[in-house]
Amino acid sequence: MSDAARTILGVDPGLALLGYGVIRAQGDALTHLEHGCVETPAGTPIPVRLRMLYAGLQLIMERHPVTDVAMEHLFHSRNVTTVVAVG
Repeated sequence: MSDAARTILGVDPGLALLGYGVIRAQGDALTHLEHGCVETPAGTPIPVRLRMLYAGLQLIMERHPVTDVAMEHLFHSRNVTTVVAVG
C-alpha cells in the first residue's frame, strides 16, 4: 500500500439526515478528522433538500482535501420513491 496520505469522506445517505465521517489514511495509520450530520427540515421540497445536502457536503470538502469518497450501499426499502430520491 502506498504511503501517500489520503483523506476519505464516508457518506451515509439520507434526505432528512445525511451522516458523514472524514478520516486521513497514511500507510497503516488512520486519523479521525470530523464526523456529523447534514440535516434538512421535514416538509422541505426534495429539490431544496438536495441543494442543502450538496451545500453541506461542499462545506465539508472545503475544510478537508478529500481524495476519496465512500458511500453506504442502500440495501432495499419499502418506499421505492425514497430510495430513488436519495440515490
